[in-house]
Amino acid sequence: MTEPPTSVLFLDIDGVLNRTAGASQINIEPALVHRLKHILKESGAKVVLSTFWRHFDEYIAYILHRHGIDGGLVIGSTPGRVGSISDAPSARLSRSAFDDDEYSGRAVEIRTWLDAHPSVTRFVILDDRASAADEATQAFFVHTDAAVGLTDADVEKALRILSSCEWSKG
Repeated sequence: MTEPPTSVLFLDIDGVLNRTAGASQINIEPALVHRLKHILKESGAKVVLSTFWRHFDEYIAYILHRHGIDGGLVIGSTPGRVGSISDAPSARLSRSAFDDDEYSGRAVEIRTWLDAHPSVTRFVILDDRASAADEATQAFFVHTDAAVGLTDADVEKALRILSSCEWSKG
Protein backbone atom coordinates (compact mmCIF):
# COMPACT_ATOMS: atom_id res chain seq x y z
CA MET A 1 0.00 0.00 0.00
CA THR A 2 1.29 3.44 -0.93
CA GLU A 3 1.86 5.81 1.94
CA PRO A 4 -0.37 8.91 1.74
CA PRO A 5 1.47 12.08 0.76
CA THR A 6 2.33 14.72 3.32
CA SER A 7 3.62 17.28 0.82
CA VAL A 8 2.02 18.21 -2.51
CA LEU A 9 2.47 20.71 -5.30
CA PHE A 10 -0.72 21.93 -6.98
CA LEU A 11 0.33 22.41 -10.59
CA ASP A 12 -1.17 24.58 -13.29
CA ILE A 13 0.39 24.08 -16.74
CA ASP A 14 -0.36 27.18 -18.84
CA GLY A 15 1.58 30.17 -17.52
CA VAL A 16 3.73 27.95 -15.28
CA LEU A 17 5.36 25.35 -17.53
CA ASN A 18 4.85 27.38 -20.70
CA ARG A 19 4.54 30.96 -21.84
CA THR A 20 1.74 30.26 -24.31
CA ALA A 21 -1.10 32.74 -24.05
CA GLY A 22 -3.53 30.78 -26.21
CA ALA A 23 -2.63 27.12 -25.91
CA SER A 24 -4.91 24.81 -27.85
CA GLN A 25 -2.87 21.81 -26.71
CA ILE A 26 -0.70 20.81 -23.78
CA ASN A 27 2.62 22.54 -24.24
CA ILE A 28 5.57 22.62 -21.86
CA GLU A 29 8.98 24.23 -22.15
CA PRO A 30 12.03 22.18 -21.11
CA ALA A 31 13.70 24.97 -19.09
CA LEU A 32 10.51 25.54 -17.08
CA VAL A 33 10.03 21.80 -16.49
CA HIS A 34 13.64 21.65 -15.28
CA ARG A 35 12.73 24.18 -12.58
CA LEU A 36 9.70 22.09 -11.57
CA LYS A 37 11.96 19.04 -11.40
CA HIS A 38 14.24 20.90 -8.99
CA ILE A 39 11.32 21.72 -6.68
CA LEU A 40 10.13 18.11 -6.67
CA LYS A 41 13.61 16.70 -6.10
CA GLU A 42 14.43 19.07 -3.24
CA SER A 43 11.04 18.88 -1.51
CA GLY A 44 9.90 15.31 -2.09
CA ALA A 45 6.45 16.69 -2.95
CA LYS A 46 3.92 14.83 -5.08
CA VAL A 47 2.02 16.57 -7.91
CA VAL A 48 -1.72 17.26 -7.92
CA LEU A 49 -2.93 18.77 -11.18
CA SER A 50 -5.04 21.88 -10.73
CA THR A 51 -4.86 22.86 -14.38
CA PHE A 52 -7.59 22.96 -17.00
CA TRP A 53 -5.68 20.01 -18.48
CA ARG A 54 -6.30 17.91 -15.31
CA HIS A 55 -8.40 15.38 -17.24
CA PHE A 56 -5.29 14.37 -19.18
CA ASP A 57 -3.36 13.30 -16.08
CA GLU A 58 -1.86 10.16 -17.63
CA TYR A 59 -0.63 12.12 -20.63
CA ILE A 60 0.83 14.86 -18.43
CA ALA A 61 2.58 12.22 -16.30
CA TYR A 62 4.01 10.76 -19.53
CA ILE A 63 5.21 14.19 -20.73
CA LEU A 64 6.85 14.91 -17.38
CA HIS A 65 8.49 11.47 -17.46
CA ARG A 66 9.94 12.30 -20.89
CA HIS A 67 11.53 15.33 -19.23
CA GLY A 68 13.08 13.33 -16.37
CA ILE A 69 10.34 13.65 -13.75
CA ASP A 70 8.94 10.37 -12.41
CA GLY A 71 5.39 10.17 -13.81
CA GLY A 72 4.38 8.39 -10.60
CA LEU A 73 4.74 11.71 -8.78
CA VAL A 74 1.46 12.81 -10.42
CA ILE A 75 -0.95 11.41 -7.83
CA GLY A 76 -4.22 13.05 -8.82
CA SER A 77 -6.07 16.19 -9.71
CA THR A 78 -8.38 18.68 -8.11
CA PRO A 79 -12.08 18.25 -8.79
CA GLY A 80 -13.25 20.32 -11.72
CA ARG A 81 -15.99 22.86 -11.02
CA VAL A 82 -17.27 22.38 -14.54
CA GLY A 83 -16.72 19.33 -16.70
CA SER A 84 -15.89 16.34 -14.57
CA ILE A 85 -13.99 13.41 -15.98
CA SER A 86 -17.32 11.61 -16.42
CA ASP A 87 -18.33 14.12 -19.11
CA ALA A 88 -18.14 12.96 -22.69
CA PRO A 89 -14.68 13.77 -24.12
CA SER A 90 -16.24 16.00 -26.76
CA ALA A 91 -17.90 18.10 -24.03
CA ARG A 92 -14.60 18.51 -22.16
CA LEU A 93 -12.72 19.41 -25.30
CA SER A 94 -15.26 21.92 -26.56
CA ARG A 95 -14.62 24.28 -23.65
CA SER A 96 -11.83 26.82 -23.76
CA ALA A 97 -8.83 26.63 -21.43
CA PHE A 98 -9.19 30.38 -21.12
CA ASP A 99 -12.82 30.43 -20.04
CA ASP A 100 -12.76 32.11 -16.62
CA ASP A 101 -15.75 30.02 -15.55
CA GLU A 102 -13.43 27.01 -15.59
CA TYR A 103 -11.12 28.70 -13.10
CA SER A 104 -13.36 30.74 -10.84
CA GLY A 105 -13.41 27.99 -8.22
CA ARG A 106 -9.79 26.80 -8.28
CA ALA A 107 -9.00 27.84 -4.69
CA VAL A 108 -12.12 26.04 -3.51
CA GLU A 109 -11.17 22.99 -5.58
CA ILE A 110 -7.74 22.93 -3.90
CA ARG A 111 -9.24 23.19 -0.42
CA THR A 112 -11.74 20.45 -1.31
CA TRP A 113 -8.87 18.19 -2.36
CA LEU A 114 -6.97 19.01 0.85
CA ASP A 115 -10.05 18.21 2.96
CA ALA A 116 -10.23 14.79 1.32
CA HIS A 117 -6.50 14.15 1.99
CA PRO A 118 -5.85 14.94 5.67
CA SER A 119 -2.32 13.45 5.55
CA VAL A 120 -1.15 16.51 3.59
CA THR A 121 0.49 18.97 5.96
CA ARG A 122 2.55 20.95 3.44
CA PHE A 123 1.68 22.20 -0.03
CA VAL A 124 2.38 24.87 -2.57
CA ILE A 125 0.20 26.19 -5.40
CA LEU A 126 1.94 27.12 -8.67
CA ASP A 127 -0.44 29.09 -10.88
CA ASP A 128 -0.52 32.18 -13.09
CA ARG A 129 -4.03 33.15 -12.01
CA ALA A 130 -4.50 35.12 -8.82
CA SER A 131 -7.82 33.33 -8.27
CA ALA A 132 -5.97 30.05 -7.60
CA ALA A 133 -5.55 31.12 -3.97
CA ASP A 134 -7.90 32.62 -1.44
CA GLU A 135 -7.43 34.01 2.05
CA ALA A 136 -6.95 30.52 3.53
CA THR A 137 -4.34 29.41 0.98
CA GLN A 138 -2.55 32.68 0.10
CA ALA A 139 0.54 31.85 2.19
CA PHE A 140 1.01 28.69 0.09
CA PHE A 141 0.71 30.41 -3.29
CA VAL A 142 3.39 31.17 -5.89
CA HIS A 143 1.84 33.46 -8.48
CA THR A 144 3.74 33.04 -11.74
CA ASP A 145 3.80 35.55 -14.57
CA ALA A 146 2.10 33.92 -17.58
CA ALA A 147 4.44 35.74 -19.96
CA VAL A 148 7.51 34.33 -18.18
CA GLY A 149 6.47 31.03 -16.59
CA LEU A 150 8.19 29.44 -13.59
CA THR A 151 11.28 31.45 -12.62
CA ASP A 152 14.23 30.72 -10.35
CA ALA A 153 12.72 33.15 -7.82
CA ASP A 154 9.44 31.21 -7.98
CA VAL A 155 11.37 27.98 -7.34
CA GLU A 156 13.04 29.50 -4.27
CA LYS A 157 9.69 30.73 -2.94
CA ALA A 158 8.03 27.34 -3.54
CA LEU A 159 10.84 25.53 -1.69
CA ARG A 160 10.63 28.01 1.17
CA ILE A 161 6.87 27.45 1.45
CA LEU A 162 7.21 23.67 1.34
CA SER A 163 9.86 23.69 4.05
CA SER A 164 8.35 26.23 6.42
CA CYS A 165 4.56 26.53 6.05
CA GLU A 166 2.34 23.93 7.64
CA TRP A 167 -1.32 23.56 6.67
CA SER A 168 -3.87 23.72 9.40
CA LYS A 169 -7.54 23.31 8.56
CA GLY A 170 -8.55 25.36 11.58
